[in-house]
Amino acid sequence: MIKYLFVFLLLCTTVSAQKLSKIELLSAIATDICKDIADNKVEVKSEQILGLYMIKNVNKHKEEVEHHFGKDFLIKEDAFESISEELGMYMGMTCPEVFEHFWMEEATENVEIKTIEGSLTNIRKEQFLSFTVQENSGKKHDFILLYDFETAYLLTDSLLKIKDKVEISYYVSEIYDAKIGKFVNYNIVSYIEAK
Repeated sequence: MIKYLFVFLLLCTTVSAQKLSKIELLSAIATDICKDIADNKVEVKSEQILGLYMIKNVNKHKEEVEHHFGKDFLIKEDAFESISEELGMYMGMTCPEVFEHFWMEEATENVEIKTIEGSLTNIRKEQFLSFTVQENSGKKHDFILLYDFETAYLLTDSLLKIKDKVEISYYVSEIYDAKIGKFVNYNIVSYIEAK
């Protein structure tokens, strides 16, 4: 009898030890969502599409999610909102490109779009593609290509060369520069046209 009790306790301990911690669970679900979106080549342009992929992958881990968030996590709006926010943070570390549309939309909502004309004087391909345009007056402006847009291919496909005349539409955004340890204003190109 004692032997059977020992085996039963051992099985219970093994089963409970197999549960993922909340951090491991959220990380695993975020990884699944990112993989699912990438495998299906989906461009996430709405919260509804993102929500569908979240629900689909949360349901794959339903038992563990219920363990950490309660059995009615899908019914209670605040519970699912909490899971979504936490998953969003993990997805931001795993596949930040999924949120590109939201960032771009948010970035361009309340910003002033400016334009300049000039000649390309420098193109740098590092972590980000950046370039310099010199106006006829001699004033130089540096730009960063952060987002895809209709005419971005002119730069990404190297169709523009040094000394080519261009018109640039851009906005100014404050971005953290890790090299100097502070936020700096950068000119973010939103459209480019060859002249």
